[in-house]
Amino acid sequence: MKKGLFLSALVMLTIHGGAEAQQLANPGTSPSNPLAILSVPDTRAIERGLDASTFGNALAARFGTGWQGAELAEVRRSLSTVSESLGIDMQPGAFLTDQVQAFDLYVVEVDGVENYLISARMREPGVGTRIVDRIREEATGASGVSGGFRADTVVERAVPKGRTVYLPAFEIYFANLESGALLYSTNQKVLESALADDGRAMFTSAYFERFGKGLGETEGQPWMLGEVRRLAPLLASVTGISPLALDMALPESAGIRLSMGPDRVELVAFTPQEEIKGDARRYALAAPPPALVSTAQGIPSKALVSFATEHFDGIWFLDSVLGAVDRLPGRTGTAQSVSTALDKSRSDLGFDPRTDFMAALGPGLAIFVSELKPAADPLSPPEKVEATLVAGVRDMTRFTRVVKLLEERLSPPPPAPKGSETPAPPKNPIRTEEFDGVRIRSVAEPPVAWALTDTRFIVGTSPSAVKDALEVISNPSTSLTETADFKAAAAAQDPTQTSVLAFSGRQLADLFTTLPPEWATVVRSAEFVSVATAYRPEGAKTQVTILTSPAK
Repeated sequence: MKKGLFLSALVMLTIHGGAEAQQLANPGTSPSNPLAILSVPDTRAIERGLDASTFGNALAARFGTGWQGAELAEVRRSLSTVSESLGIDMQPGAFLTDQVQAFDLYVVEVDGVENYLISARMREPGVGTRIVDRIREEATGASGVSGGFRADTVVERAVPKGRTVYLPAFEIYFANLESGALLYSTNQKVLESALADDGRAMFTSAYFERFGKGLGETEGQPWMLGEVRRLAPLLASVTGISPLALDMALPESAGIRLSMGPDRVELVAFTPQEEIKGDARRYALAAPPPALVSTAQGIPSKALVSFATEHFDGIWFLDSVLGAVDRLPGRTGTAQSVSTALDKSRSDLGFDPRTDFMAALGPGLAIFVSELKPAADPLSPPEKVEATLVAGVRDMTRFTRVVKLLEERLSPPPPAPKGSETPAPPKNPIRTEEFDGVRIRSVAEPPVAWALTDTRFIVGTSPSAVKDALEVISNPSTSLTETADFKAAAAAQDPTQTSVLAFSGRQLADLFTTLPPEWATVVRSAEFVSVATAYRPEGAKTQVTILTSPAK
């Protein structure tokens, strides 16, 4: 495995899924009131996990490429100088696995600013002392060699557990403890609160009370708990994923665990009920009966990307999307503007878009993309996309009336020509065809087709997209749920799912040829990805299963 920004890869993985355990790597060094805690009890176990599969190899190589970039050349040279002087390899990958046995990373807010503290347990006694001594020497100029730590002032003092070295000019604060622990923080108050810990700070904190008690242990695997969504900006900068997508995908707060093997990566996040806010809380409290996501049976096996839920709430979905957009910089007020526009449209449409349309759909809903041809320019819309939505209807009689009103809006009859009682043909005529006993209707502008069955509303980007859904409804053996990949992922997940998102990394990587090569390799190695969520009265649980291949 290529070694590089190992910590970045590790943090990315463990934020999405660490292990819900009750053991810290370094007990007795927890700061007061952390927002989040990431605990890695065995750095080599993570390395072995990444080494075991093609997905882990690709992910590690992706961050290794970043570490070798020209913009970090000076940092690499400085670390090489320090490494030679200390006799310790300080390059991130080697240092974490060869020198650090375990570590805890805390996020703590002080005066409105997020600060970090890392509490590391070293593999060999004396390593922490050598590192702190070298930092002190360079900061004071005693070493004669600058490794990038030089500062005007250094504060050094003995503390009951060991000694501290502070470089206030750089906001660098170290503590070397008699226990062999090495602590680093970006804030003096945070470090000193960790030094005052008697071993109870983390386990009496509000977040551990909510997330940690009763959680199962996974020996040697990372775990995390706390305000996950607050780390979205960090994840966006590390992964390049859109902040909007992360804001919608990440739970606000969660306890998380990770496990990695040669054929799969498993990620699990749990958010207790008291941490679920607003409409999402109402959604969770009205939990559906235990069952597999039967709506997924309406997705064809050829689907590139698909989503199915047993508990769709149209108003909750609309409010969630608008709320996420509202939280983006410069987009405050979007939700109110859209709500106002929807209210004004009621008289024009003849129905209420929120209560008569969005609220009428469900509780079962599936969305899938069966064909996709990306544009040559990655920032342009795709050249072709075949997408389909299949939704249950709560009141078919009422909803049929709404569909008729929509049809009139899509293809309004023009006024009759002067001197003639015969109206001119519509500019956007509705075309009708039959398929498997179901009437499919469509218009050219916008390109959309739709159909109503006895229990479902189906809408697609073309008549053939609607046919994709009707075919699998009449022939369930062609469903995604009958494929070996889907069955393998479902077997490892909670059988009482509320929703599931599924896609093939191989297919997506082959389609999006403009992906940077290092990311294309990562996506392709995720042969099949299933994200299953279960909302229950006690909370929300999300399981991510990534099927991959053993490393060669």
